[in-house]
Amino acid sequence: MADMNIRYVTVKFLGEEYFKRISEYFTDVENSSGRAIVRTDPIVRSGNYFVFDASRSPRHLPTGSKVIVDYVLGEDPQRCSQTFELSQANPLASEYFLGFTTPEWQTSKINSIRAWQIRVVGPDGAVLAQDKSFLF
Repeated sequence: MADMNIRYVTVKFLGEEYFKRISEYFTDVENSSGRAIVRTDPIVRSGNYFVFDASRSPRHLPTGSKVIVDYVLGEDPQRCSQTFELSQANPLASEYFLGFTTPEWQTSKINSIRAWQIRVVGPDGAVLAQDKSFLF
């Protein structure tokens, strides 16, 4: 398998309207529009997202691969971690949207993230790609 590179990472709040497409009004099915979207609460779309573009789509990753986001909030030096399984993501996408959509993330908590690290890991735990903020 060739190397996987993460080209960029942005962290931002996205509302439900960002994800609504015209086709959904006819089908009642979310259209991922070529994005690999994975959320902590699959039903809630509004939340804080780590968005990154990678050189490999989920279909080119080993079955069982996942993305782990480590982060530090505010002045608390305790590292937190969230794992996102890629099995339900759009297999053709190269842009990943990792949504923190549970109730505690519905506020501007994203503004208190001081440092982060994203790791794409295979089913054996091997790191396939990673990127991190300057402070991590």
